[in-house]
Amino acid sequence: GKVADGIEIGGSVDEVEEAKWRFQAEMLRSECNLLRIEKEIAMKKMERKKKRMEKTLRSAVLTLLSGKQRISEGKKESKILEDEISYLIEKLNELKSPKVKDVEARNYRHNFDKKASVLRRELEKFDEGVVSEEVCVKGI
Repeated sequence: GKVADGIEIGGSVDEVEEAKWRFQAEMLRSECNLLRIEKEIAMKKMERKKKRMEKTLRSAVLTLLSGKQRISEGKKESKILEDEISYLIEKLNELKSPKVKDVEARNYRHNFDKKASVLRRELEKFDEGVVSEEVCVKGI
């Protein structure tokens, strides 16, 4: 009787261990996916900032060229320079203001962090035996 019980108990312990490993593997896969998505968001955000910077620099060069041309046409230098400086300051302020897309990217990242945190807590509960494998797998 004891040997049969030992085998039965040993088998269920192995199954629990295997389930833990499968769950941990699934957790790692999920975290990798979250990190991959975060990377995509960061790359898109960086690309938007780069494009915005290029646009601003191009605008600054065009503004300077325009000012140079207007000065060479004999118009009053100080007024032209003031106008061009004001225009450049306005463009710089546009760069500083937060964009809606940047806020959306932050929200996505927050949601992914939250999901990863929930998955970690579920894994801890699973390790402690509080939550069953089915509940954990459904969470993923």
